[in-house]
Amino acid sequence: MATVVISSYNVASFPEGGGHFWVYLQYALGLRQAGCEVYWLERLQKRVNRGPKTTAVATFLERVKRFGLERNALLYSSPEEKADGEGPFEFLTVSSSEAERIFRRTDLLLNFHYAISPALVARFRRTALVDIDPGLLQFWMATGQLQVPQHDLYFTTGETVGTTRATFPDCGLRWIHFPPPVCLEQWPYAYDPSCERFTTVAGWWSGMWVKEIEDGTEVFVDNTKRASFLQFVE
Repeated sequence: MATVVISSYNVASFPEGGGHFWVYLQYALGLRQAGCEVYWLERLQKRVNRGPKTTAVATFLERVKRFGLERNALLYSSPEEKADGEGPFEFLTVSSSEAERIFRRTDLLLNFHYAISPALVARFRRTALVDIDPGLLQFWMATGQLQVPQHDLYFTTGETVGTTRATFPDCGLRWIHFPPPVCLEQWPYAYDPSCERFTTVAGWWSGMWVKEIEDGTEVFVDNTKRASFLQFVE
């Protein structure tokens, strides 16, 4: 049985983001259905009270318990918030020695945390970065806003990333495209003949701005669904 550690970003620290949690969960459940042993690795954000009995940790563990992952949660904190931090890493749900044993026998680190510590990546013998922010991630990397540690493989959900159709750089990396997985068992088919419209679940306003340099001046661009959809309002 292959062992895969999924390194997520800002799930336990963002309990109100239900959709955010489900993005990573699809990968965890899919890999488990494929016969893998799956662990969930995540660093608690600095703003969150840290400790094994805090509200954020307890809420996260209760949610993953529904899917049988509570014993495979590897939550940690670090006094060093920078991407190049060497630790030390304090594990909150397992002992440090147990975490290290898991890392040593892991076949693959599937990493969604772009600014993960290189010291943590180095603990795994094979690593893959997963880009779920196509275009934005490459922009952040190319402009130096993100320092992404080296990985063995680079996956992306973006169809044009790394191709001649892309309007943004590939950062000198070979990007492997694959569509986001969906665990169909968790999305049962439902039919309502009275429904006339199809929609999705998403945040209309995230307060997110993208920093760009135009003519030597730093500017911020509104990067929300609201701003994008307004272009098509008649």
